[in-house]
Amino acid sequence: GHGALSPAFGLAVDNVLEVEIVTADGQIRNASACENPELFFALRGGGGGNWGVIVSIVYKTHPRPALADFTAVVGDVPGVFGSDKEGGMRYF
Repeated sequence: GHGALSPAFGLAVDNVLEVEIVTADGQIRNASACENPELFFALRGGGGGNWGVIVSIVYKTHPRPALADFTAVVGDVPGVFGSDKEGGMRYF
């Protein structure tokens, strides 16, 4: 889906390498860019409809990037800053 890392790594569907699926005719099929490419395209969103039951998916993975963590709180949060603290923006 969409997330903070989508611009760098794409959507989840962009990282699918292979799908194992049981199609409506009861056949177990593998779909990838090399094997059943039309089915692979359809499963990745290239066509509407139900193609079968997905049994397994192989995803391309990426190294974990270094992320900066930032939290901003606006106003006074009861029980966190105490009632004697003045409101405002605080950074952690």
